[in-house]
Amino acid sequence: MGFFERVKYYDEFKLKALKMYTDLNQNYADGDLKALKNIVLDKMYYRLKFELKTREDYGNKYYWKYHGLVDDPKYQCIRYYDTGLAQLIIKLHTKQCIVVFDKEGKLISGDPKEIKNIVQYVVFQRKVGEKGDWVIYGYYNPEAPTKLFKFDLDKNKLISVV
Repeated sequence: MGFFERVKYYDEFKLKALKMYTDLNQNYADGDLKALKNIVLDKMYYRLKFELKTREDYGNKYYWKYHGLVDDPKYQCIRYYDTGLAQLIIKLHTKQCIVVFDKEGKLISGDPKEIKNIVQYVVFQRKVGEKGDWVIYGYYNPEAPTKLFKFDLDKNKLISVV
């Protein structure tokens, strides 16, 4: 693939990534496990499945609606590993409405009239050299601590190295 084809591919992928992200949120709100399985990796799928089961046990209902972009999707990181995996981190700045109702239909979280600006960093992954679609690996939190630790065998504990 030449330079211009790559640029076009990555520009087009940002739109596909946004579609996958909105599908993920809508399918999660709808409790559609079958649809979720097609767009997320197994580890994330099982976490979402557990969350949906817990939500079902409480009888809660979610409402989610996408209201457009605040800013265009932006690549934050493109990684390739020796294992043949490629990952893309895309910053999505969107307008959304998220509301939760209890089993009686009483509002317990959110406001149906309030549209919020949400920034999320979504990690997409695929195997390079194989036919297959990108899937959502999970989310990245750029504000998470980046402090590094190592295990000190003599003291039998983690110690900071930064």
